[in-house]
Amino acid sequence: MKNELPKSGIVRRKINEHYLIYDGDNHEAVQAFVKPFDSHVTKKKNKIQIVTSRGATAVEPGEVIIKGFENRIEIFSQSEFEETYQLTD
Repeated sequence: MKNELPKSGIVRRKINEHYLIYDGDNHEAVQAFVKPFDSHVTKKKNKIQIVTSRGATAVEPGEVIIKGFENRIEIFSQSEFEETYQLTD
């Protein structure tokens, strides 16, 4: 029988995750990074829209894209990224 998880608590991820900063010019690098998901540059404000299995999200220049467990995509501002993550080798 599987142990039941507590309803709330503090957790830490067990895996290393990859990141890429969208600088507003590296469209092709971002689109390759978020594969297997579809993405395209929007017509307004130089954003890239990423369509995932959980819905669509957009990344703006200067934001950090995290590709985590099972290709889950998360978007952070650089300050949020620095507060949340520690770089590894």
